[in-house]
Amino acid sequence: MEPLPLADIVALIEAGRGTEQWNGKGERPDVVFVTRPDSTRPVPAVECAEFRAAILKRDEALLVKERRKSGFLFYPLLLIAGFLELQLSAVALLPAVFAMTSGAAYAEAWRTLARLRSDPDRHLRDTSAQIRYAAWLTLSGNQYWSRTWGLVLIWVAIYVVQYFMPQAGKGEPAPYLAAAALVKSAIAAEPWRLLTATLLHGSIIHIIMNVTTMLSLGMLLERGAHRQLLVPVWLAGALAGSLLSWAGTATTSVGASGGIMAVFSFLLVMGYRCRAQLPPDFSSSLVRSLVMIGMLGLLAWGVIDNAAHLGGVLAGAAISWRIFRDEHGTLPLPDSPGLLLVERLSGIIVLSVAVFTLSRLLLR
Repeated sequence: MEPLPLADIVALIEAGRGTEQWNGKGERPDVVFVTRPDSTRPVPAVECAEFRAAILKRDEALLVKERRKSGFLFYPLLLIAGFLELQLSAVALLPAVFAMTSGAAYAEAWRTLARLRSDPDRHLRDTSAQIRYAAWLTLSGNQYWSRTWGLVLIWVAIYVVQYFMPQAGKGEPAPYLAAAALVKSAIAAEPWRLLTATLLHGSIIHIIMNVTTMLSLGMLLERGAHRQLLVPVWLAGALAGSLLSWAGTATTSVGASGGIMAVFSFLLVMGYRCRAQLPPDFSSSLVRSLVMIGMLGLLAWGVIDNAAHLGGVLAGAAISWRIFRDEHGTLPLPDSPGLLLVERLSGIIVLSVAVFTLSRLLLR
């Protein structure tokens, strides 16, 4: 906390974040929480009438800038992705991802800007709720270790082994595919592939996308719902995704995204069922992300295993709907022996599958 006159705080809010030196202590910070002289309890600056005009002015300028920047990126990237898709190139997935990301940012900036101009009081209330929830999430658990990081490290370790495996001959499948992937014709004789395939990844882009997505969604589930739910939800979604992929497609596939989609849909249902306890934008932001994922699935139909994604979504939604039967229950969920048992069993399964997968790769 830095003591400052009121006028200086207003000036900082209007200026926003910057790289210039401030008070001789490095980068100028955003003003998020403040305390008054007569109180030591911090409150969001958006709740203080003295800063209302400055915050609205700053937010409007930032949203206009974000809308212009994301719109400038969206259309060229979409054209590039469409052209590559017509050429039947798998490279189309990369510009498609960036196009959808910039498109979502453009739509969100446009929507928020329209709401700010039409109903500034609602904009400030929503911003306050989001700030308080984000602060609670940050302070509610260990920021340096979690179940999410445990899963991610398993994926990375297995991918490192994959990366250094001998290269396949011309016209032959990669060795890791034959060793542990979801080869549909082999499932009947080797059902363990339903799980080993979920710990493999097809490329560096594939694992980066899954890791970054899981780090954000997993932390949100751990701290917002319960830390002991993360591994069971991911495992159920991964298995459901593999089963639906086996039933609905003939192509070989790998990846943890079925489980990730289960975490995603779990949060989506939680946001709907517990909407009175969560920030106003919690569910709508997840819905927008789901639409973006669906569009990517259509654009990269030959690359993404949409059946596995759907299986994960169904599993995560079913679990969340069952858990959050009471809309007025507490968040996060209270500890219970049942949760602990389910997590330990799920953890044993994941670790066992990881060891088995590594042995398959190393002994291939």
